Amino acid sequence: MQFQADAAVTPSGIITDATICVKDGYITDVSGTPCENTEINAYETVLLPGFVDLHVHGGGGADTMDGTMDALKVLCRAHGRCGTTTLLATTMTESDARITRALENVALAIDAGSAFCPDGAQIAGVHLEGPFINPLRAGAQPAEHIRQPNYAEWLHYVTSANGHIKRVTIAAEYPEAREILAYCWANHIAITIGHTMISCAELQDILALGPVDATHLFNAMNGIHHRIPGPIPTFLTHPSALCELIADGFHIHPDLIRMTYQTRGSAGIIAITDAMAGMGCADGHFELGGHAVTVSAGRALLADGTLAGSVLGMSQAARNLVLFTGCSVLDVVRMTSANAAQRLGRTDIGRISIGARADFVHVTNTYDVQSTTVGGIPIPN
Repeated sequence: MQFQADAAVTPSGIITDATICVKDGYITDVSGTPCENTEINAYETVLLPGFVDLHVHGGGGADTMDGTMDALKVLCRAHGRCGTTTLLATTMTESDARITRALENVALAIDAGSAFCPDGAQIAGVHLEGPFINPLRAGAQPAEHIRQPNYAEWLHYVTSANGHIKRVTIAAEYPEAREILAYCWANHIAITIGHTMISCAELQDILALGPVDATHLFNAMNGIHHRIPGPIPTFLTHPSALCELIADGFHIHPDLIRMTYQTRGSAGIIAITDAMAGMGCADGHFELGGHAVTVSAGRALLADGTLAGSVLGMSQAARNLVLFTGCSVLDVVRMTSANAAQRLGRTDIGRISIGARADFVHVTNTYDVQSTTVGGIPIPN
């Protein structure tokens, strides 16, 4: 099977008149003419690596916390239509029973392999967001279910997910968090610090022990004060810390997205959607973490006006990153797929190269999705 486009973005750069050969779901050959032009508007269509989204609560009207296989299929299909080929199903701070049920359900889906949802994005694991967060930075997380880090409870979740937790958001300022951090570093689980009151000094101490990332940088953490810097300057300057960004233009002002890009470059940013159930749906009323959420004009809001996740798709995130920062398509690929694949420890996704899984998103020069391919199989738009 062959896939063709005016251009394709590969690890070695852009090739024009691209032809990608695929057999049994994997790339066997990549051919074309090397090109120096990295402006996407130079081409009619471009083949990008499928987007990799490490922070997905829901989409298409469904949520990970629904705890059903049908819900996971719905959200995978919704994100597949926006070019995402790999995602982490992300939990919310909830009761132990609801988190456990959600984790067991995701584990069953992952263990079923690609056959679980062949017409949508593939679930690569779990992002456990909460319940070990700081109630002073709850955001849309249900405050009544927040608890301090507990190692025994953490191990229970690891078991419930059948070893599929790949990323955990935690408020690492609590001393009780250190045992969980050590477990994650030893077992190759990526740590993100978020919904947190962590100080600059506390964050620097932790980074001296091992790598951690920022959960949706700027959101649900202390802002920058010129005498009390908080965690943001450290995340913006530490070479090992990657910064999740919700590039919808609502969660973070475009000027701050541009500042982050100019400070860290594309190598330091992971674009996420933080999408909730309303992603891919008409405006209306939804639920997130037991809270009523109203989606209107691109915003998902609790009754008090708190942002409650996003309705962003990754193709729109890519478009916004270009609009806000002026970055090249090579930068877009790093921020929307390659960096996330690296954090997952995966070399078979996030790249168009021989031996990689045949995951593509075929976009126009304005990042509109023409088609999405997962494991060499085109999925419905």
